[in-house]
Amino acid sequence: MKKKDILLFSGLAIAGLSMFMNANTASASGVAVTFDTPVTQLFTDQGATIANRGLGAKTGWAVGKTISVNGETMYQVSTSEYVKAAEVTYTDAAQGNNDGLTVHTPFQAAPIFNDETNDKDGWIQWNVPYKVNRAVINQYGFTYYQVSAHGWVLDGLVYPSKAAGNVEYSADFNPVSNVISADDVRDALEEQGADYDALQEIPDVFLQSEYALSNFAGHDVGDLYRKVYQKYPGIGESYDM
Repeated sequence: MKKKDILLFSGLAIAGLSMFMNANTASASGVAVTFDTPVTQLFTDQGATIANRGLGAKTGWAVGKTISVNGETMYQVSTSEYVKAAEVTYTDAAQGNNDGLTVHTPFQAAPIFNDETNDKDGWIQWNVPYKVNRAVINQYGFTYYQVSAHGWVLDGLVYPSKAAGNVEYSADFNPVSNVISADDVRDALEEQGADYDALQEIPDVFLQSEYALSNFAGHDVGDLYRKVYQKYPGIGESYDM
């Protein structure tokens, strides 16, 4: 699995440089997803805080190995950088397959997205369970479930019957890229008062995935603005509509 570049945060507070020498190592294969907090701190394999570096909110990271430092479990997310297990959600890709996993939508029909056309291609009908073959999470924390050879549904628009046994990590997986262009999403947000230059810095994949989730859930552009603002507060002012 491809690892992303570590994000840099120049204003990250230094929590200390305590050294812990009792470290144990085990191999791992999975994905660690950070919580919805601005920055998740990084550490060395000895437990020392790495200054001015961290992971962004709700991002997925391929895990190389698991270590224990004085009883604290930590996951490797780059060659020499680790996160605390307590500060991420970890899915072990080796823990099993997705046998018995289904998704359904209890409120309204949900769109199926085709990974060849990257556009809407049918619907999951209300309260009908669909068998899941694969589950994929991208680097922005959006999870998609495969319900046909090329058909995928977006978590949040559907609900899984249980936790997926095997979640694959694909950094820029985006089967919704032709539902709407990222520039059209930027235009809609700019009309809500978002800053043009700040919007240009937001990745297309994030904007298109967030739009698909908000739009097909029946929410308005004000809700989309709030969701984007939570991840990228530099776009403008926080507001309620």
